[in-house]
Amino acid sequence: MRTILIVDDETLVRLAIRSLADWASYGYDLRLEAGNGLQAMDILAREPVDLVVTDLKMPGMDGFGLMKAMGDAGFTIPVVVLSAYNDYESVRRAFKLGARDYIVKTEMRIESILGTFADALADAPEPPQARERPLQQEETLLALVRGETPKERPTLDELGWRAAAQLIVLLSPLEPPALDSGDAERHARVTQGIHGLLEQTLKSFEGAAYVQTAPEEYCLLLTFDTLDLGKQRTQVEALISRLQGAMHTYFNLRLAVGISASGVRFSGIAEQYREAQHDLREQLRQSAKKRAPAVKAVARGYSQAVTDALAFMQENYAEEITLKTISEHVCLSESYFSALFSREVKASFVDTLTSIRIQHAKVLLQTTHLKVYEVAAQVGFLSNEHFCRMFKKSTGTTPHAYKNASRSQP
Repeated sequence: MRTILIVDDETLVRLAIRSLADWASYGYDLRLEAGNGLQAMDILAREPVDLVVTDLKMPGMDGFGLMKAMGDAGFTIPVVVLSAYNDYESVRRAFKLGARDYIVKTEMRIESILGTFADALADAPEPPQARERPLQQEETLLALVRGETPKERPTLDELGWRAAAQLIVLLSPLEPPALDSGDAERHARVTQGIHGLLEQTLKSFEGAAYVQTAPEEYCLLLTFDTLDLGKQRTQVEALISRLQGAMHTYFNLRLAVGISASGVRFSGIAEQYREAQHDLREQLRQSAKKRAPAVKAVARGYSQAVTDALAFMQENYAEEITLKTISEHVCLSESYFSALFSREVKASFVDTLTSIRIQHAKVLLQTTHLKVYEVAAQVGFLSNEHFCRMFKKSTGTTPHAYKNASRSQP
């Protein structure tokens, strides 16, 4: 968990930042706050802090004074500054004092702030134990899933694992376009991004570790301090929901998930891994069966232009796609492409794109805890009202009712 100190003389700004997200689920602790630079220096003298986010204009000691005081005191903690819109002169001055990045107060969005925090902390040193533990965990977990005795025998305390119970979760991307494209560089970027996402997300789950066990398989060990299966399930479901939502948001990937039964002996992890693997493979088989009709539909003798257009819509449905955009993509005029598409597909370009978006929305409503308006945004609808109207027209029910019905199924 990374500790962030928020420094701003406006209580509402500090509250707004803390209220943007469940920061703990992303591995951040934002409980420390100060009203000016003097209060911040007092906190820095008493509390370990990984990142300082500070306003620039404050009474007593402003953000510039705070950065200078931190440097004079020998602090090497990275700093991100809060800026008013178009206050570029102050931002430039802050950069000269060592600020890593800035956040515009009027444009605070969770996605951009998470990226800013990650970039600012990328080169920040971690405690030695924090650097050594993931490697220890990975080597030990890999040996255990293989049914081998680890070369090193670290204690549970050294690994950060809990002793009451554990289970295995396996994750594998479904229909990963970036991984099947033949683009080695893009493949590497996505794989690296998945590792980063897993590392960041698992920081909020005490007693967790992961290792990549196959090219498209990630093995998570979740340990618990309770034997209560209900509590274990609640924690696991919350973690998987966060991972699925983040995978879809950042990589446009859906996940197949295999879960073992809970166990109480670390010597049984190899068996738990095989159990989760069986569950995962069954999900992958079922997914392949569901995808088969769609794959066949794309190959029903359509012209190359229509086939390319359908593939483009499937890969970019979350983006803004217009008739002009897709016509340019297939190198045809708008009028000719529209007529060609409607003649071959027996549906308009707009109706087909809407149908694709609704199918992806169903998956998110079934598998994540995203709110309806968040689902609408993630599948490409600019208006939540329009999304709800189109969803009901397509399915005969509202997104809320569909989501509740999915949750009630065993």
